[in-house]
Amino acid sequence: MKKSINGTGLACPQPVIRVKQAFDEGGFSVLEIQVDNQAAVENVTRFCENSGHAILSVTQEGEIRTITIDNEGYKEGDAPPAEPSFQFAEIQKGSAEEPLNIFINAETIGQGDPKLGSKLMEAFIYSLTEIERRPDNILMMNGGVKVAVEGSPCIGNLKDLEESGITIYVCGACLDFYGMKEQLAVGKVSNMYEIASILTGKGNTVTVG
Repeated sequence: MKKSINGTGLACPQPVIRVKQAFDEGGFSVLEIQVDNQAAVENVTRFCENSGHAILSVTQEGEIRTITIDNEGYKEGDAPPAEPSFQFAEIQKGSAEEPLNIFINAETIGQGDPKLGSKLMEAFIYSLTEIERRPDNILMMNGGVKVAVEGSPCIGNLKDLEESGITIYVCGACLDFYGMKEQLAVGKVSNMYEIASILTGKGNTVTVG
């Protein structure tokens, strides 16, 4: 039985997530996904190979690339998959017993084009809703508080994370500085002492911004 996914027009990392979700649901022996850029081909291919799913073919017609994937895994006689260089749903920081904190200190990721940085932040927050090892806390300071105010494209995914049990701390002094305290749409207003206590306590912290 074959299953098909239309991944055209989807921003990174959504094509990979769609493939992962299809594998999780099962019920088919061959999966086809159509994408419209080479980066998506490479990301999907790498994810499948590292998760034990053989790529049967990659074809292209115009701008549309079709990736055909074997859901039975590597066939007998094939070399076993190498140690994953790219993992999507298995990324972990520390052990499951240790708290994992995400510290967001800007509304964009990186120092290049701000529009690209905003899209990267949106993709990162979305990815947090899909990975298995979710953070315990998300802490926002300086420009990072703008990710949690009305009008941010990240609000929906942040609310999903909050509803799943993740605590979102938003710096009150930073909201006051930007005049955005009344626009806070998700998370709770926090302070430097509380945020510093979490960041310097037990666990691991990943800084994004």
